Amino acid sequence: MNIALGALLLFLLLFPGILLRIAYLAGPYSRKNIQTSLGDELVLSLVPAFLLQAAGYATATSVFGYRIRLDQFYKLIIGANNSAYQPDFDLIDQSLGAFFAYTIFLFLLAILAGIGLRQLVEQTRLDVWAYPLRFNNDWHYLLSGRNLTPDDQASPAQEVKAVYVDVLVETKEGSVLYCGLLDEFYLSKDGVDRICLYEVYRRRFDRDIKDSERLPDKSLDERYYKMPGDLFVIPYSQIRNLNLTYYGPVEIDDGDATAF
Repeated sequence: MNIALGALLLFLLLFPGILLRIAYLAGPYSRKNIQTSLGDELVLSLVPAFLLQAAGYATATSVFGYRIRLDQFYKLIIGANNSAYQPDFDLIDQSLGAFFAYTIFLFLLAILAGIGLRQLVEQTRLDVWAYPLRFNNDWHYLLSGRNLTPDDQASPAQEVKAVYVDVLVETKEGSVLYCGLLDEFYLSKDGVDRICLYEVYRRRFDRDIKDSERLPDKSLDERYYKMPGDLFVIPYSQIRNLNLTYYGPVEIDDGDATAF
């Protein structure tokens, strides 16, 4: 028997697990520059594929009353030339329609299960505690503050509502520091493509002073220049360093980006 036929059948049995992973990881903050082979995806999809096939088998036999001949699947998968392992092709031909309907049902179930699991994890923050549930983008956790737990001093058991960013950028004039509230960030295949800030102040990095000499309001500090406009976009390729400060659900004074 052709081994390719058994490999194709095995792939169809595992594909619901791959679909579940794709649906779970699909999202604007899930992309990451990682290289995974088909073999890696098959291994990572084994558990969800097994659970989905078990649910499909129970539904087909208990709810719809179908009799699934697992021995025929076994004979098709191993592809043996021994006559004792030859599958019943007449039975298989009669069951093709039901098998394809079953396969499509499992594909839809896998997609819905992946989307539902993602929504559950996002709402309960299970991905923060359970590493296998983490989405494939570390920047999402870093820039949103989602990586923080109630034990972290920066966010004591509160959801992060604002992220204040200090960005060190290299220019022709030297190193420049941009400070502002994070509005959004955009991804590329290499990680982050650009970040958008508002209420932005700028100063030369070499114009530093002692902590005791700093003013609490940047608008009163002559070293800082407030950038005009609604949004300030910084390409990630120009960023040298990032300093992030997370703030909980408290009032923000729009007149002073540093007053929280």
